[in-house]
Amino acid sequence: MRGAPYVLREMTEKRMRQLNPNLRRATALIGTLRMVKDIFGNVRVGPGIGSGFIVSAKDGWIMTNNHVIQDAMKDTIGVKFVNELQPRKATIVRADPLLDLAIIKVEGSVNASALRFGNSKGAISGQGVLAQGHPFGFFPWSLRNGIVSARRRQVVRSE
Repeated sequence: MRGAPYVLREMTEKRMRQLNPNLRRATALIGTLRMVKDIFGNVRVGPGIGSGFIVSAKDGWIMTNNHVIQDAMKDTIGVKFVNELQPRKATIVRADPLLDLAIIKVEGSVNASALRFGNSKGAISGQGVLAQGHPFGFFPWSLRNGIVSARRRQVVRSE
């Protein structure tokens, strides 16, 4: 795999250790290469960076945001896990720009834990929630708070 590993070199074991131990085992750091335009309109290859979580360690499936991988150049998605030294190549399984969700897959199984999903049946509008991530690749492991705005909201595609 060419390209993406250099993006992930900065994501050292030290940064991974900053995570809550329960989340660390299920976290995937994702690096890509993409074409970016600078403020002068010049197009160049630049890094993209984000995070995701393991949904199936046995199958190597990872969930992330679509915006993390949507502009990735062919064969440049790399994934780093806390207990592995080298990044691994990933491919896009499915992506949905409207929901901003994507599933990517690494070959083989992952020696890590899949994230356990909670039960949202008890969630109510107005309840506080937390989100952990790596926004823009500049703020390592930020924690954001928010509020559940609605449940069972229907998302309608308009094309």
